[in-house]
Amino acid sequence: MKEKRIAQALTYCLYRELKSMGKASTEQDPAYLLDSIIQLREDVYREGQETIQRWEPRIKRNSFLNSALNLSYYLSLRRSD
Repeated sequence: MKEKRIAQALTYCLYRELKSMGKASTEQDPAYLLDSIIQLREDVYREGQETIQRWEPRIKRNSFLNSALNLSYYLSLRRSD
């Protein structure tokens, strides 16, 4: 829930700044931006989980698991660029 409040605050600040510059549009509306960020986070999480499930059988050291999970999320995020 804290992440959602942070995302809401960031999108509102961005929208307010763009509006003051006369560059705000429907795609920059806070609700639209928040929905986009939430959808991106859900997609990154889902794809990252799918990737780590494929990698996990080949990971021999448990201490590497968190790093591999982080990498799976990172790669998922980069695919959305």
